[in-house]
Amino acid sequence: MKRLVVTGGASGIGAAVARAAAGAGSRVVVLDLADSDGIGDVDGVSFLRADVTDADGMKAVMKSAATVMGGVDAVFAAAGMLGTMAPVEHLLPGEWRATLAVNLDGFFHTVRAAVPQMAAGGAIVGTSSIHGIRTHAAPGGVAYGVAKAGLVAFVQTSAVELARHGIRINAIAPGKVGGTRLLTQNNAAHDLEELQHERIADIPLAGETTTDDIVAAVEFLLTDASRRVTGTVLPIDAGQSLLGGGVLKGRP
Repeated sequence: MKRLVVTGGASGIGAAVARAAAGAGSRVVVLDLADSDGIGDVDGVSFLRADVTDADGMKAVMKSAATVMGGVDAVFAAAGMLGTMAPVEHLLPGEWRATLAVNLDGFFHTVRAAVPQMAAGGAIVGTSSIHGIRTHAAPGGVAYGVAKAGLVAFVQTSAVELARHGIRINAIAPGKVGGTRLLTQNNAAHDLEELQHERIADIPLAGETTTDDIVAAVEFLLTDASRRVTGTVLPIDAGQSLLGGGVLKGRP
């Protein structure tokens, strides 16, 4: 992982991965729509403003990232948002579309832009969620869950195609992570009272899943330690998704 691009890398898990990679000697380019939050001041890290929902813009900025580093070996796609939380009958089409535009279309634009810059092969890791694989009980989270499930299908479908380029593609599926915060689109949530859930059990493995746990998993998937791994989704949730996430109040 000598030359890494991180989308959504100005903060959160993306920034943590960028800092860890730079600290290990990799060159890193962070792409983010937000301000750099100082990530560009880290030794070995460059910052370029980018919008993952802009297909043409991503092609151009990924080419710029490759120019800065002399190529691209690895990509961590961390850009995402929770989106508007609402029961399906109250969710507006524009809110649905905006959530998918960042979380699913944005991943497609990222991969599409990265592949031509990865002449020597490499690894791509996308960010799904346990709500995209087997825990479908987030109140009002239908758009988010569909986007993250779509990302899983993208990874599994494209893995065979990208193998001919020597590119591995995998995804992580984090559960609840301590110290992180998911932002809804405009912090919007409405009509959720009827969808409130109650927990049916604690997370099986005691303790808190941390950002460091996520960083370690991403590093594994981006390096030769996982050189025979592609088309997989790695849950990092301490067994949370095995519980199903809860049950609706008043339902069996």
